[in-house]
Amino acid sequence: MVRNVRSDPGNDSLESGRTVLGDKMVGWLVRMAVLVPLMGGPSVAWASEGHADTAAVTPAPVQRPRAMVAATPAAPTAAATVEPPQPAAPPAPSRPVAEIASPPPAPRIAASSPAGASPEASVHRSAAAPAKPKFEHHGFTTDLRIGTLGCLRGLCNGGHNVRPGFRVDGFLGGNIRGWVDFGLAGGWGSMTSSVTPGTNVLSLYGLDPFLLQQALGVLGGQALGIDLTALTVNDAKLRTAQAGPLLRVHFIPRGRFLAYVGSGIQYNLFRARYSTAAGDAKIDFHGLAVPIEAAFGVQVHEHVSVGVQFDYLWTWYALANLKQGGQALTVPVRILDEAARMQNSSLRGQLPQFWTFGLMLRARV
Repeated sequence: MVRNVRSDPGNDSLESGRTVLGDKMVGWLVRMAVLVPLMGGPSVAWASEGHADTAAVTPAPVQRPRAMVAATPAAPTAAATVEPPQPAAPPAPSRPVAEIASPPPAPRIAASSPAGASPEASVHRSAAAPAKPKFEHHGFTTDLRIGTLGCLRGLCNGGHNVRPGFRVDGFLGGNIRGWVDFGLAGGWGSMTSSVTPGTNVLSLYGLDPFLLQQALGVLGGQALGIDLTALTVNDAKLRTAQAGPLLRVHFIPRGRFLAYVGSGIQYNLFRARYSTAAGDAKIDFHGLAVPIEAAFGVQVHEHVSVGVQFDYLWTWYALANLKQGGQALTVPVRILDEAARMQNSSLRGQLPQFWTFGLMLRARV
């Protein structure tokens, strides 16, 4: 069934006026709701604490008079644009409370390093210093000395006019615990002599050649094959040599310095060569020498030292050997000394005692 509704033109115009007024009211309220947060109201502080998106999207509730609302409010106009919600920033990664409360300890610097020094410098300072060489003295030992040789007594100060000459010495042995050296030692040296030409060889020793020849004939029980009175000298050369075991005692068993004294017993040879009118003649005196030595040195390397050494050679002569041309005569020094006493002289008092001084180079293995 269709019912005919009669419409009243006056009521229709009233309803349409109410609808337009309501739409304007709703639009104005929406604009106010958007502007209040932007003007710094209470919701701004609330939005700064992390709720800005909710405040921008949800507007404040609006109280509308019930009598004036006649229809469903229209959608907001283009002027009231609502911003879409923004995603919240991801929370910062949290650290353990213990890590935040206790910061990492600062690196330590050695107390001996000055303030502000770099760690590398302190590490270098704390490193152990290189060990110094110990300069041990024990072990296989050898030394070489080069210096001068001189002599004492009547033969040196008399007609020979002896002047010091060249000397070389050596030692080969071992050191025991730094205190004792024991080994073989030896040396050779020469001295210059200035003899007055025409002087008899025996006169240089304080002997009368004629009386000595008679005395030797009586003491030796036989005639001599050498004419001692014919041995007139034009030139002379003196040599000496020693060799034998040696013992040294050190005062400093280890360290940079060394000092020692030593002694021993050695074979001793004193040789005098003469150029005479009857030909070359040679007199050799054989005996023993007791060296008394003292030395001081400095270690320049763990196995090498240098220093100086002084020796005094106390000598005792046993045999004399005289050679002239093809003839030779060997006589104990004791017999020659007895013949010299018959002339109020002493042969042993004339024979030389030696001294040496030289620079030392010592090596240890």
